[in-house]
Amino acid sequence: MKIAYSAKLSNVNQNLISRTILQFTNEHIYNKDYQMINERNQWVINLWHTSEAEGFFEDMTGINYNMPWGHTGKKVIHVFIHNSKNLYKVMEGMSVLTHELAHALLYIYYKSKRYTLKHNENYSGFNGRAGQQRNFASGFVHDQLAEGKIRDFSVWQYSPTKKKITFKVVDIRDVTNSRNKKKRLDTV
Repeated sequence: MKIAYSAKLSNVNQNLISRTILQFTNEHIYNKDYQMINERNQWVINLWHTSEAEGFFEDMTGINYNMPWGHTGKKVIHVFIHNSKNLYKVMEGMSVLTHELAHALLYIYYKSKRYTLKHNENYSGFNGRAGQQRNFASGFVHDQLAEGKIRDFSVWQYSPTKKKITFKVVDIRDVTNSRNKKKRLDTV
């Protein structure tokens, strides 16, 4: 994967972000599934400062540009985060980053699979209603959030001091493989 950082993100811990990306994605890909690993490695992740978000996506309305948010397209993720070392702002940005990674992982697994929304989407720029069809990668993640299916995810920060950082992520483990186990996913 290519991870690109905006010049305006001079205060973020790039090693922590890179470790989070690898740990989260590796957790959902069987370690001997080289095709899946290669597909993951073709993705580009662009990290931007929240101040660079306005006007980035003309078709998305109602976004609060002062808080982290993201957008996942085909093989590209854009995430807008704070330029801060403040732990709470870091965790907020990491939750958004892993949300977008969940979309990307599900796109890799279920490229053209359709999904019927169970809940209304109440996110900026989206007006999906229960019963509407969406791409599985989008609809499933948002339904998991609507149902409160989140979990703790931890990653170690080594600089300036060693510290375990735990934050909330959307739980997609039931529809992905794990690092050490390849499941039968064609029944999802």
